[in-house]
Amino acid sequence: MEDNINETNDKKDFIKEKIVKKTSMKSKLIKFAGLVFSAFILGATAMAGAIFTRPIFEKFADKKEKETKESIVIPRDEPETTRTEKETEPVEDIVQSAIEDYAFDVNSLKAMYLSLAELANTTDNSVVAIRTTNMEKDWFDNEVENTGELPGVIITDTETELIILSPIEGLTDIEGISVRFADDKTYTATVKETDSHLGIALLSVQKDTLEEGTKTLAKAVTLGNSYRLKRGDILMALGSPLGIIHSSSYCNVSYISKQTPIIDSNARFVYVNGDMNNTVGTYLFNTDGELVAWLVNSDISKSKYKAAIGISDLKGLLEKMINGESSAYLGLEGTDVDGNLKNAGIESGVYIKKVVADSPAYNAGIQPGDILVGIGDKEIKSMPDYKGILSDSVIEKPVELVVMRYSREEYVKLNFTINMGAR
Repeated sequence: MEDNINETNDKKDFIKEKIVKKTSMKSKLIKFAGLVFSAFILGATAMAGAIFTRPIFEKFADKKEKETKESIVIPRDEPETTRTEKETEPVEDIVQSAIEDYAFDVNSLKAMYLSLAELANTTDNSVVAIRTTNMEKDWFDNEVENTGELPGVIITDTETELIILSPIEGLTDIEGISVRFADDKTYTATVKETDSHLGIALLSVQKDTLEEGTKTLAKAVTLGNSYRLKRGDILMALGSPLGIIHSSSYCNVSYISKQTPIIDSNARFVYVNGDMNNTVGTYLFNTDGELVAWLVNSDISKSKYKAAIGISDLKGLLEKMINGESSAYLGLEGTDVDGNLKNAGIESGVYIKKVVADSPAYNAGIQPGDILVGIGDKEIKSMPDYKGILSDSVIEKPVELVVMRYSREEYVKLNFTINMGAR
């Protein structure tokens, strides 16, 4: 019995072993050679793929890099200082003497008008017709294409796109935009940026879609210096001065308002004579063919005089719009503190005339009649201070506004925390 138990235990207690045949040196060499050959094949394949695809990736990367790095800069204009009588008198004498010595006749008049006509025809090549399309339904639930046209003008020519200034009216909630250039060729466009407060939009047309003939003809206009305009200057109106795209007209500067308040800024307004259309895009050019203003729809424009906003005050805003950047926005309309407020003890600041409803300033509690004297740790003494600080402000970042508010026969200082908005 004991022998049987021991025999059983001997059967259970065993070790299984796997005998591996020792690899010969020859087999090792063959295996190593196979690995080296496989690595060589994979490396060669990868290298060939890299060589083949490198030009494609470099072209793509170069294009993306250009799109990223390309930034448009619009030079700013400085308002001209008032010259003294002593400085202007010799110049006026020279001009008057030249006029008296020149014999004007009918041919002189013809030559002047011919020169203006040639300038108008050349500059008009930069004017485009913007066509908008939108599908609507009639009373019988049938889809009907609704179209509209408005004039624009090319203001920037980059390596990749043409940028067109246009009225914003008619460009919201639409399904398609196309642009017809002076050679009657039509191309697809997209809305790049808009500013509802100024009523303008920037459109983009990709240059790689344009034919060579269109590229040659479609040139960006030069943005002029509206600070140099003075009463009596002759201006050329293009776009749609007669309500027809590519029509033209002429006008004279009758009056200039240098500090007209607009939202978050002020601008020089130019008032011109002439019964011109001011609702669908009329652009004013000086006799050098430079864009200096465009007509706006204002109360005075309903009379025989039309109001135009000068371009020099808006170059900073246009630059940001062209580069796809948003401008800081508070929603205030103001002017420099005048003598009446100085008599009340307010030496400097911006007197707030209007607060736009639902704007960041409105929602924070700023009121008309308040005097803005600071933003953050920076003091505001005038509108140029306000414009400069706003231009450098970070959007959506909380900032403190310091105002003086009239209360119980005296002005008291109030602080408001506000999130900087975007136009």
